[in-house]
Amino acid sequence: MAYQGRDRQPQNATPLVSIDPGKWADLPVPERRWLVQNVLVRGSVTLLSGDGGVGKSLLMQQLMTAIALGGDYWVGIEMPPDPIVSLGIFCEDDEEELWRRQADINRTYNIGMGTISGTVNLISRVTDDNILAYFSRDDKPAPTVFYDQITHKIRETGAQLIVVDTAADAFGGNENYRNQMRSFINLLRKWSMAMDGGVILTAHPSNFGLMSGSGTSGSTGWHNTVRARCYLTKPKDDIEEYGEQENTNERILTIMKSNYGPDGNQIRLRWEHGIFAPVNARGSGIVDKIDLNNTFLREVGNLMAHGVRVLAAERGSPRNFIGLLSGRAALKRWNGGELRAAKERLLENGRLVRVRLGPPSRAETLIRPADLRYPGEEDAPSI
Repeated sequence: MAYQGRDRQPQNATPLVSIDPGKWADLPVPERRWLVQNVLVRGSVTLLSGDGGVGKSLLMQQLMTAIALGGDYWVGIEMPPDPIVSLGIFCEDDEEELWRRQADINRTYNIGMGTISGTVNLISRVTDDNILAYFSRDDKPAPTVFYDQITHKIRETGAQLIVVDTAADAFGGNENYRNQMRSFINLLRKWSMAMDGGVILTAHPSNFGLMSGSGTSGSTGWHNTVRARCYLTKPKDDIEEYGEQENTNERILTIMKSNYGPDGNQIRLRWEHGIFAPVNARGSGIVDKIDLNNTFLREVGNLMAHGVRVLAAERGSPRNFIGLLSGRAALKRWNGGELRAAKERLLENGRLVRVRLGPPSRAETLIRPADLRYPGEEDAPSI
C-alpha cells in the first residue's frame, strides 16, 4: 500500500538525496584508503588509550616522524610511500621534552632535524587552556578560539595527520554524555575530511577500563564513536602467579576496534634507546626494517670512508652492493633479498641516491647516502 503520510517537503529543509546502487554497475570497487594500515583510515578519527606514563606521546611522535619520511616504518607498519605532513598538539610535554624525544627518534631513523623540517610540526601547550569545545545544556558543541587556531594551522601546514594529546585536556564536556562525545569526535573528523587525512586522539582509560583490560575511558561513547581504537599497555609478567609484576621496558599495542580491519591484532614493543621498537622473531629489540635501513646506510658510508665505490648493481663485479654489504659483520643477519629491498626503500624515500661517475666510456653507477659524496664527485647529479 502506498505511503499515506504528508507529501509536502518540511519547511526549511532541503530534499534528501538517495544513492542508487545502479550507478556503481561495472565500476571498480574503491580501495580502502589507509593513512596508517589497520590503525587510521583517511577521513576518520582513531583513539589511542593508555595509562599515564605508558608512552602514548612518544609513540605518536614516532609516528609523526615515520610518516614524514615516506615509505619507512612505524613499529613494523609500513608508511605511505610519499612523505605526509603532521601536526601534533601535545598538552602535557614542554618544548625541551619534545626536543629530547625527537633527538632519540632521529637517531633511530638516522636523520637530522633538517630532514623533517616543515613536515613534522610540534605544538607544546603545557599550562595553556587546551579545550577545543564546550557544550551547552542541549549538548551542542561550541568550538573555542583554540579549535579555530588549530584549523588555521592545519591549512597553513597542509597537515594530514593530526595528533591531539590528550582527550582529558581537549574535551570540554562530560564523558558520561554520549551526545557530547559524539559531537566532539565529529569536530575532529572535520579536520580529517577537510585534509583527506586522519586524527589520532590519545586518552587515559578509566579505572574500569584498566581493571577490565578494555582500556575504555568514561562511558563506552568514545569506543563506539571512533572508527578505530588502540590500547597501549604494559604486559603482565606471567612468571609470578600473584602480584602481576610489570616489565617496564615492554609494551603491547592492541587494536581493540577497527571498523575496517581485524580486531585484536597485537604488536609487541620494547623501549630501547629512547624509542619503542617492535620485538620480532629474531630476538633483538630493534632488528626490524628501520634497523636494516640505518645499518645499510651506515655501512655504505663506512665503505666510502675506506675509498670503496659501491656499485648499484647486484652482480657483475666484486664491488656490487650485495657482495660488499653481505660481508660486513653488522649486516650478516640479513640475506641478499632483504638487502635488495632495503636499497629500494632507501632510494624511494631519498635517503640513498644513485650517481654516475667516471669517464663516459667507463662510467659506473654507484649508490651512496644522500648526505655523503664520493671523492671527485663534486656536483655530479644524482640519477
